[in-house]
Amino acid sequence: NLATLRKFLSQHPQSEAALVPRFGRFIERAMLDDEGERADRARAGLFFARWVPERAWEWQRVLKALWDQGLAVSDLSGEEEQNALLEASHAAGVEADAILSGLDSRFSSVREAAIRRRETLDPAGREALRRTLLDHAPRYPQAALRLIEETLESKEGVADPWRVLWSALALIEERPKPSVADKVLGWIAEGGPIERRLAGVPCPEPDRLRIAVLLRQWRSSDRYLFPALELAERVGLEEAVKAVRAARERSARKLFEQVGQQADVELPVMTRATWERLRGELERMERELRTELPRTIQRARELGDLRENAEYHSARRGR
Repeated sequence: NLATLRKFLSQHPQSEAALVPRFGRFIERAMLDDEGERADRARAGLFFARWVPERAWEWQRVLKALWDQGLAVSDLSGEEEQNALLEASHAAGVEADAILSGLDSRFSSVREAAIRRRETLDPAGREALRRTLLDHAPRYPQAALRLIEETLESKEGVADPWRVLWSALALIEERPKPSVADKVLGWIAEGGPIERRLAGVPCPEPDRLRIAVLLRQWRSSDRYLFPALELAERVGLEEAVKAVRAARERSARKLFEQVGQQADVELPVMTRATWERLRGELERMERELRTELPRTIQRARELGDLRENAEYHSARRGR
């Protein structure tokens, strides 16, 4: 597998050229496997870029998709791999996520490389980095929190206050830390800094849709949802608020409409621990059916068992 290949090359780097014809197809399949783990696809892509440089565009396309899916520099365990991923992201034109992710690396060389990349960005690159941080705020909560705070405290105007609102709400949409939640709740309170920044600024349709979807899919406590709904209503997003409340009412009615009635079917009830154990057993059985059973059949064929049995039954039918 990829881990074994990486370990072998770390011990025998002079043998890499000899591995290309033997493992090239395996590396390509691993990189292009849409169902594979992000880290495995990224690791395979780094090999692919070295081994087949004339097809680097395929790796760059995969790398862009991996960053959109939530790839992080720290998903790769090795220091050299992380630095290589930073360089590859720069070459592919998707270095904003790589820089933000590299700043949290446990390796000092990777952090320093990310800082150097950040400092050499031109104005367009810095703006792209800012947008990426706002759009992916849940991935980098502390960095996003600092950026939003600096934006709200700035005396200059904000070009995209609705994007800032979405980022602030995204920070508390799913299991936020108490310190993060308290700060965001202060920002979205009535008369707070976010509401002041939004005053008189029309909401672009893409931001309106993003905020509506975020409110509909809310996964954290109602303690955070209700202030968000109140703010949305105050700043002109009444339709989104009505849709959320209507969906919650339908869910509540559906939950209680059959209370006290006899159920027509018997549903198994079990603890989560039992469910996890049974699911693990099912996955193990399915894995064995895919691997062990074909291997056993193949072994029996090699030993002649199935052929001899088939000849025996064929002879009996011919009598």
